[in-house]
Amino acid sequence: MKTIRAIESFLDNRLEGTELKEFLLKQESDKVFAAEIELHREINESILDDDVAEFRRNISFILSDFKRLKRRRIISVVSGIAASLIIAFATLTFFQQTDFSKAYLAYYEPYDCDFNKRSAINNLTSAELAYIHYSSGEYLVAFGMLGKYLNSVEDDYTARFFYGISAMEIDKQNLAEKNLLQVASNETTPYALHAKWYLGILYLKQNKADQAKKILLTLSGNENFYSERANRIIKKYY
Repeated sequence: MKTIRAIESFLDNRLEGTELKEFLLKQESDKVFAAEIELHREINESILDDDVAEFRRNISFILSDFKRLKRRRIISVVSGIAASLIIAFATLTFFQQTDFSKAYLAYYEPYDCDFNKRSAINNLTSAELAYIHYSSGEYLVAFGMLGKYLNSVEDDYTARFFYGISAMEIDKQNLAEKNLLQVASNETTPYALHAKWYLGILYLKQNKADQAKKILLTLSGNENFYSERANRIIKKYY
């Protein structure tokens, strides 16, 4: 989470003083981090600019051709213009849809598991062992263990949340959606807010623009951990 916020703040020229110096030092010394910054920069700069320019060029060519044609061809030309406009708008619509997957790439990062092992490994529950695998990036193992655990303990919303994120990581999108929805709809769990954010991000990945926007608007309308990012996505992609 902190990495994405830092990169976005840097690209928006919002880092100053010590934070900026530390960021630039890390960029210089860490090649992976530098590559991640460039990915975010490319995503931010590629939104529709080229497509809109191409659309305008196409319209200019169509109108120039129209002026040179004789009257007897006006009807066929108008039909051609209409067809070209339909194609052009369809193309723009397509690119607008793919932008939502770009938003997913720019803003998705798996939730940090802050589970601390306080006892011997053989005294941990199956869910706690799963959290250890999750925090190590072993999402497939965590997914399998949490799935078995939730078969017998359905109302453990912490486990269900991490099961949903693990499902996202291994591209089990339907299971991710189902479990995140369950957590998001239960306001008594501390993971409800996080589940809403990840559900919105999942909908962006799936290009379900309306469903994602509904969640993002809810998040942006209140002061919370995700409100700033939700607001930025809405302004940039909708």
